[in-house]
Amino acid sequence: MEQALDDLLRENAKLKEEKDRAKEELENALRKLQLLELELEQYKKSQNSKTEIYKEIFGVVLDNITWEEKALEEFIRLDADRKKEFLKELLLLNMKDLGESFENIKDAKNVFKLKPRGGRIYFTYGKEKRWHIIGLLDAEDDKHKSRFVEVLKEWKG
Repeated sequence: MEQALDDLLRENAKLKEEKDRAKEELENALRKLQLLELELEQYKKSQNSKTEIYKEIFGVVLDNITWEEKALEEFIRLDADRKKEFLKELLLLNMKDLGESFENIKDAKNVFKLKPRGGRIYFTYGKEKRWHIIGLLDAEDDKHKSRFVEVLKEWKG
């Protein structure tokens, strides 16, 4: 009986150690989760401030162009070389008048496209300013382009 009691006490101590170790691992995991949530929150804040910075700069530099929020986010995600290419096209568009002709999207009324190297800029007439950017495509993949254009055809502004 004494032997069984000793065995139970040892087993109990072993289980207590395992419980304590599991509790400590859980607490560590919860701390890591809290840190990751904090980092995510800070990233979202920086992304929002980045968007606001781009809006402000483009409001000054591209004074005849407004942006859909999603299009601006697509621009921000471009790599530096692509941004340069797209920005060149946007600067040219900014100087163009309403009477100029552009390549338009088939079956989409008043939706036009520019073709910077390796991508597309889709735009229409603006309400407040001359032009309104409704989407950017950073791909030459025909299947991706056709899906993107289908969404643009339904765009009403």
